[in-house]
Amino acid sequence: MRCVYVLLCVMGFIFTNCAKRIPVYDDTGIQITEQEINHYKKNKNFVLYSIGGGALSFGASFFLGTLIERGVSDNSDNTSALWITTAAGTGLGTVLFAAWGKQRDRNQAIELVKEMREIKLEKKLAQEKKRRERLEAEKKALEAERERLEKERAKLIEKIKKKKHSPEN
Repeated sequence: MRCVYVLLCVMGFIFTNCAKRIPVYDDTGIQITEQEINHYKKNKNFVLYSIGGGALSFGASFFLGTLIERGVSDNSDNTSALWITTAAGTGLGTVLFAAWGKQRDRNQAIELVKEMREIKLEKKLAQEKKRRERLEAEKKALEAERERLEKERAKLIEKIKKKKHSPEN
């Protein structure tokens, strides 16, 4: 009985879009908006999972339906148990696989947003590094210029002192 409750909770979580309401953050802690997710979201996995899951569910439920049909009736032309089981299993499997495909598409879009933000941060970091290197070079050039001016100033002060103390005055 506990498994039924867990299954109902999981199904409720999948089909009520609770996952969309939980905020998603990138590696830097900035929230990823639904607009960004929808911008990068494709429906490739939704379609593939729906088709593949439908086919897989059809096969499994048809097999299960034939086993049930053989157990229920002996040599009867009534195949309603077979087709009811097949239809229910195919429908349920298709819906479940479609939901998983949709969730996978969303997760891939989230990862793509994270990658795009990381690329932007790397570009920004590279620009900042270049700017810092340029500033370091300017700082060294200014320090060299200052040192040269200090030496020149010291020479001029020495020259002025010599002129003041010279006997020509």
